[in-house]
Amino acid sequence: LFPFTTEQKLNVITEWHPWFSKEYYNASVSPSPWGKPILSPEALNQIMLYTMKSAEWPTPSYELLPKNKTPVSLFGGCEIKLINGPVFVGETYFIEREITAVGETPKTEFIWTKTVMKDEKGCIIAEMTLQDMMLKYTVGNYDELRSIANGFSTSKL
Repeated sequence: LFPFTTEQKLNVITEWHPWFSKEYYNASVSPSPWGKPILSPEALNQIMLYTMKSAEWPTPSYELLPKNKTPVSLFGGCEIKLINGPVFVGETYFIEREITAVGETPKTEFIWTKTVMKDEKGCIIAEMTLQDMMLKYTVGNYDELRSIANGFSTSKL
Protein backbone atom coordinates (compact mmCIF):
# COMPACT_ATOMS: atom_id res chain seq x y z
CA LEU A 1 0.00 0.00 0.00
CA PHE A 2 2.66 2.52 0.97
CA PRO A 3 5.94 2.44 2.82
CA PHE A 4 3.82 1.22 5.75
CA THR A 5 0.82 -1.04 6.19
CA THR A 6 -2.71 0.07 7.02
CA GLU A 7 -2.28 -1.36 10.52
CA GLN A 8 0.99 0.55 11.10
CA LYS A 9 -0.70 3.78 10.03
CA LEU A 10 -3.67 3.16 12.30
CA ASN A 11 -1.31 3.01 15.28
CA VAL A 12 -0.36 6.68 14.81
CA ILE A 13 -3.41 8.49 13.42
CA THR A 14 -5.61 10.58 15.71
CA GLU A 15 -8.96 9.76 14.08
CA TRP A 16 -8.73 6.00 14.70
CA HIS A 17 -11.94 3.98 14.51
CA PRO A 18 -12.56 0.20 14.56
CA TRP A 19 -14.14 0.45 11.10
CA PHE A 20 -10.67 1.27 9.66
CA SER A 21 -8.99 -2.00 10.57
CA LYS A 22 -9.39 -5.63 9.50
CA GLU A 23 -7.64 -6.65 12.72
CA TYR A 24 -9.88 -4.68 15.08
CA TYR A 25 -13.08 -4.77 13.06
CA ASN A 26 -15.76 -6.70 14.87
CA ALA A 27 -19.19 -6.58 13.27
CA SER A 28 -20.91 -7.65 16.47
CA VAL A 29 -19.31 -4.86 18.58
CA SER A 30 -19.12 -1.93 16.16
CA PRO A 31 -20.61 -2.85 12.80
CA SER A 32 -19.85 -0.57 9.88
CA PRO A 33 -22.82 0.32 7.68
CA TRP A 34 -20.96 -1.38 4.78
CA GLY A 35 -20.28 -4.66 6.56
CA LYS A 36 -16.50 -4.49 6.21
CA PRO A 37 -13.55 -2.23 7.11
CA ILE A 38 -13.08 1.08 5.27
CA LEU A 39 -9.95 3.11 4.58
CA SER A 40 -9.49 6.02 6.98
CA PRO A 41 -10.05 9.49 5.47
CA GLU A 42 -6.44 10.37 6.28
CA ALA A 43 -5.22 7.52 4.09
CA LEU A 44 -7.24 8.51 0.99
CA ASN A 45 -4.82 11.28 0.06
CA GLN A 46 -1.86 8.98 0.55
CA ILE A 47 -3.15 6.08 -1.49
CA MET A 48 -4.18 8.38 -4.36
CA LEU A 49 -0.92 10.33 -4.19
CA TYR A 50 1.34 7.29 -3.83
CA THR A 51 0.86 6.29 -7.45
CA MET A 52 2.35 9.58 -8.67
CA LYS A 53 5.81 8.00 -8.45
CA SER A 54 4.85 5.64 -11.26
CA ALA A 55 2.84 8.15 -13.29
CA GLU A 56 3.92 8.49 -16.89
CA TRP A 57 4.33 12.28 -16.93
CA PRO A 58 6.75 13.93 -19.31
CA THR A 59 10.01 13.75 -17.36
CA PRO A 60 11.84 17.08 -17.15
CA SER A 61 15.57 17.16 -17.64
CA TYR A 62 17.36 18.20 -14.49
CA GLU A 63 20.74 18.46 -16.20
CA LEU A 64 20.76 22.23 -15.67
CA LEU A 65 19.97 22.03 -11.96
CA PRO A 66 22.86 22.27 -9.50
CA LYS A 67 23.94 18.77 -8.43
CA ASN A 68 21.56 17.18 -5.88
CA LYS A 69 19.34 20.29 -5.87
CA THR A 70 15.66 20.23 -6.80
CA PRO A 71 13.02 22.86 -5.97
CA VAL A 72 11.31 22.73 -2.59
CA SER A 73 7.82 21.42 -3.21
CA LEU A 74 4.65 21.66 -1.14
CA PHE A 75 0.92 21.15 -1.47
CA GLY A 76 -1.06 24.33 -2.02
CA GLY A 77 -4.44 22.65 -1.79
CA CYS A 78 -6.01 19.21 -1.72
CA GLU A 79 -9.64 18.19 -2.01
CA ILE A 80 -10.91 14.62 -1.82
CA LYS A 81 -14.47 13.68 -2.72
CA LEU A 82 -16.04 10.30 -2.13
CA ILE A 83 -18.35 9.78 -5.10
CA ASN A 84 -19.42 6.15 -4.65
CA GLY A 85 -17.34 5.44 -1.56
CA PRO A 86 -16.18 4.53 0.92
CA VAL A 87 -12.87 2.95 -0.05
CA PHE A 88 -12.62 -0.54 1.40
CA VAL A 89 -9.51 -2.02 2.99
CA GLY A 90 -8.06 -4.85 0.89
CA GLU A 91 -9.99 -4.08 -2.32
CA THR A 92 -8.37 -3.46 -5.72
CA TYR A 93 -8.75 0.02 -7.20
CA PHE A 94 -7.41 1.70 -10.32
CA ILE A 95 -6.05 5.24 -10.50
CA GLU A 96 -6.30 7.67 -13.43
CA ARG A 97 -4.62 11.06 -13.30
CA GLU A 98 -4.59 14.13 -15.51
CA ILE A 99 -2.96 17.52 -15.38
CA THR A 100 -5.77 20.08 -15.29
CA ALA A 101 -3.83 23.35 -14.97
CA VAL A 102 -0.40 24.90 -14.62
CA GLY A 103 0.53 28.37 -13.50
CA GLU A 104 2.70 30.55 -11.39
CA THR A 105 2.76 33.23 -8.73
CA PRO A 106 5.68 35.60 -8.13
CA LYS A 107 7.32 33.00 -5.85
CA THR A 108 6.02 29.63 -7.08
CA GLU A 109 5.22 27.51 -10.07
CA PHE A 110 2.31 25.13 -9.64
CA ILE A 111 0.47 22.27 -11.24
CA TRP A 112 -3.08 21.06 -10.57
CA THR A 113 -3.83 17.37 -11.03
CA LYS A 114 -7.08 15.46 -10.85
CA THR A 115 -6.87 11.85 -9.67
CA VAL A 116 -9.81 9.48 -10.09
CA MET A 117 -10.05 6.18 -8.21
CA LYS A 118 -12.20 3.47 -9.82
CA ASP A 119 -13.21 0.01 -8.73
CA GLU A 120 -12.76 -3.12 -10.85
CA LYS A 121 -16.06 -2.44 -12.66
CA GLY A 122 -14.92 1.07 -13.66
CA CYS A 123 -17.21 2.86 -11.20
CA ILE A 124 -15.75 6.11 -9.84
CA ILE A 125 -15.23 5.70 -6.10
CA ALA A 126 -13.29 8.88 -5.22
CA GLU A 127 -11.64 11.94 -6.77
CA MET A 128 -8.74 14.07 -5.58
CA THR A 129 -7.77 17.51 -6.83
CA LEU A 130 -4.25 18.51 -5.80
CA GLN A 131 -2.16 21.64 -6.24
CA ASP A 132 1.58 20.91 -6.12
CA MET A 133 3.69 24.04 -5.76
CA MET A 134 7.44 24.45 -6.32
CA LEU A 135 9.26 27.38 -4.72
CA LYS A 136 11.11 29.17 -7.51
CA TYR A 137 14.08 30.57 -5.67
CA THR A 138 14.99 27.40 -3.78
CA VAL A 139 17.07 26.72 -6.88
CA GLY A 140 19.91 29.24 -7.12
CA ASN A 141 19.86 29.65 -10.90
CA TYR A 142 16.07 29.78 -11.29
CA ASP A 143 16.07 32.83 -13.60
CA GLU A 144 18.57 31.16 -15.94
CA LEU A 145 16.58 27.92 -15.96
CA ARG A 146 13.34 29.79 -16.61
CA SER A 147 14.91 31.66 -19.52
CA ILE A 148 16.06 28.38 -21.05
CA ALA A 149 12.67 26.74 -20.46
CA ASN A 150 10.86 29.68 -22.04
CA GLY A 151 13.01 29.16 -25.12
CA PHE A 152 11.67 25.60 -25.42
CA SER A 153 8.03 26.55 -25.28
CA THR A 154 6.07 27.64 -28.32
CA SER A 155 3.36 29.41 -26.35
CA LYS A 156 3.01 30.83 -22.89
CA LEU A 157 0.06 29.93 -20.69
